[in-house]
Amino acid sequence: IQQLNALQIDQLNVSSTKIRKALENGHIREANKMLGYSYFVSGEVIKGSQLGRNIGFPTANIQVDSTKLLPKNAAYIVKVKVEEKYYFGMLNIGLRPTADGKKLQTEVFILDFNQNIYGKTITLEFIDFLRNEKKFNSIEELKAQLERDKETLQNYIIME
Repeated sequence: IQQLNALQIDQLNVSSTKIRKALENGHIREANKMLGYSYFVSGEVIKGSQLGRNIGFPTANIQVDSTKLLPKNAAYIVKVKVEEKYYFGMLNIGLRPTADGKKLQTEVFILDFNQNIYGKTITLEFIDFLRNEKKFNSIEELKAQLERDKETLQNYIIME
């Protein structure tokens, strides 16, 4: 087996190990720069607990292939591909500690989107890190944070 030398991009040695480490640490921009494209995952939209819908932030819960590396548990800015059309979204990867979650979930709030996509496969392209996963003291605190996250997303879109 022949070993390939590390590629260099902007004085940064690139290797699959470094890309994995960047993703595991939530360093999305760094990983994307090394990859030369936005890291992405795809999966089928499945039914969730409906908490997001009840607080004004309906999410699509994605069943991601367990062999696909997910970045660290956190919130991210993503582009969401639904049937060849792109939307911006806020993705959460984590245990949903405020809702006493016990299993890892990947769920995305898609901005300016209101379609039934249960059973459809969508693709999430990671754009940037938004914030770390956090347990809020109440659902109201969570909702207030989601409002701030949405504002951050909208500002990002304006700057793009």
